[in-house]
Amino acid sequence: MQYVMKGVNQMSFRTKAWNHAMRLTVVGLVFADVACLAPAIVGDPGCHGTAVSSGEAPTGTFQSGSGTSVDPYVVCTAEQLQSVGSYLSSYFKQKSDVDLNGVFFTPIGAQASPFMGTYDGNNKTISNFGYNNVATTYAGLFGYVGTSGVVTNLTVSNAAVTAGSIVGIVAGGNFGTMSNVHATGSVSGGTYTGGLVGGGSGTLTTCSTQVTVTTIAAASYVGGVIGGITGTGSVSNCSAQGTVTASTSDEVGGIAGVAANGSSILYSSSSVTVAGRDFVGGIVGDSQGATITRCVSTGNVTGDDYVAGIVGAAQMNALVLSKSYATGTVTASGTGVGAAGGIVGGLVLGSVSNSFYLNTSAGAITLSAGVGGGGVAGAINAGTSVTNSFAVTGAIAGAGALKACFNGWDTGTTVSGGFYNSTTCATGAGGGSGLATAAMFLANLTGFSSTVWADGLAPGGAYPGLTGN
Repeated sequence: MQYVMKGVNQMSFRTKAWNHAMRLTVVGLVFADVACLAPAIVGDPGCHGTAVSSGEAPTGTFQSGSGTSVDPYVVCTAEQLQSVGSYLSSYFKQKSDVDLNGVFFTPIGAQASPFMGTYDGNNKTISNFGYNNVATTYAGLFGYVGTSGVVTNLTVSNAAVTAGSIVGIVAGGNFGTMSNVHATGSVSGGTYTGGLVGGGSGTLTTCSTQVTVTTIAAASYVGGVIGGITGTGSVSNCSAQGTVTASTSDEVGGIAGVAANGSSILYSSSSVTVAGRDFVGGIVGDSQGATITRCVSTGNVTGDDYVAGIVGAAQMNALVLSKSYATGTVTASGTGVGAAGGIVGGLVLGSVSNSFYLNTSAGAITLSAGVGGGGVAGAINAGTSVTNSFAVTGAIAGAGALKACFNGWDTGTTVSGGFYNSTTCATGAGGGSGLATAAMFLANLTGFSSTVWADGLAPGGAYPGLTGN
């Protein structure tokens, strides 16, 4: 290392010994003697300098690190990111944004060899991830995240992913843990296609998508965040924006296409415009026994049979839906059952409590044909229940039969504390009690708790809403 000496001719030194020990300049007081230099910093070099990683991977495979929890491999480049797939049980930390434009990228992990390590994106971005192979199952940036796999603090932006089935932008299958993970772009596939994850029984926490989701053929289980939640998987504190267009597919939702018995969707929201065939919902298309709590859907939902603002249909096992609401339009155009509901299209098994639907626009709920249209449920079976819930909607539109302001086709559900706005809807009661607009405040909603509800909290401020949503 060379140090520039300036002004040395302007100085005279008393002894040669002093001159030798300390060579200084008038400008900057630069000391060049080795004894006076600060030692070089040893440790994390970030993304600068020569790659020096050690551990299981050959030296220099990653920027630095040894792949342990206390010394993770550092990822800085597209090449280093691809190398993650060769060390599936190691720890990784991304230290810079990575651009995959023009890179032929192989998904990290597969069903036979899942990713079981920890990938910390460190709040960095991976952009322009592209993948196109309709013969592939389990496709995404991560093909298959195993039960002990962790992906966290990562954004994948401007992605374009197409595969055969079980496909998502960040992961095809997630059976581990994903948190603070976000995706933008487009994804297209068959069965189990989602904006973030194709499917799996893992956990998704604090995630978001802004995506265009389509199907390559008639399929099932298509969602704005995850195609299908299996087992006891969960989605919490997640949001979805964009479109899900799967008009020839069943089980289609703004958050999830299907949610299995024992799964849950909590504190999540969707503004997705959703289009499917049967079992189509603003949050989930088909609940097979899920718990859905404090969810909000504001997107418009269209389909043929069993279409709703929150849950298209609840069957096989009991739905537990509480403290949620929807405001988008709902249109069912099927010639079979049809069934269009503000909250649930078809409630076969389960309960709805402390929830509401709010949209007074003309044709907000439309049953073009078929049977069963209601502000809360389109079709609802005996043995189910609706508690402390209300609907504010215009007249249920369309040529379909058995329409009402509260529940449509009702074979004997139990209603307690059910209300609808009789000023805006005169289609018929359907099991609820009508109140004029001016009377729809908390004191008149018998059974509603002030710890759950408060006046003026619904969108627009004119009606009671849920505290904590």
